[in-house]
Amino acid sequence: QHALTHEARGAALAILNRLDDSRAAYAKALELDPQASTARMQRAQVALLEEKYDEAIADATKLLDADEANHAVRLLRAQAYFRQENMNAALADVNQVLQARPGAPPALRMRAQIHAAQKKIDQAIADLREIMRRDPDDLETLFQIAMLYRGQKNFSRAMALFDELLEKQPEAWFV
Repeated sequence: QHALTHEARGAALAILNRLDDSRAAYAKALELDPQASTARMQRAQVALLEEKYDEAIADATKLLDADEANHAVRLLRAQAYFRQENMNAALADVNQVLQARPGAPPALRMRAQIHAAQKKIDQAIADLREIMRRDPDDLETLFQIAMLYRGQKNFSRAMALFDELLEKQPEAWFV
């Protein structure tokens, strides 16, 4: 009958990839303590992993009702909306985070994903370039930009970035 014990059990079960049992443990924690925000957040993350997007959105929305400035929860909800292909809702959440925290890399990365899915490749590249401006050594982002150029069939730009990547990381077999 201890909410934190059920929350810890939920985390352990998630690590073991027993996601149904994990969600049940978080549900029990929330039954015992309806204000247990960590349990609700973790249950939303597990629901996202299980592709139960409505449940993830419901938990995230309840958390945002209590704390609308929780950017991690807002991005989690954006991810669930994105996976439901509700790009407008996902973009609204991401833009709200970026309004409060301009240039936040996780939000810019999420917005780039949304733009790419909407075939707004130039906007996706612009968001990723902003991440690169803040962290020029972020080779993963540079690779993503190169792949977007490749997808646009802008092979000369893509090749230039692939060359740059290979100079900086010659062992990168995927490049």
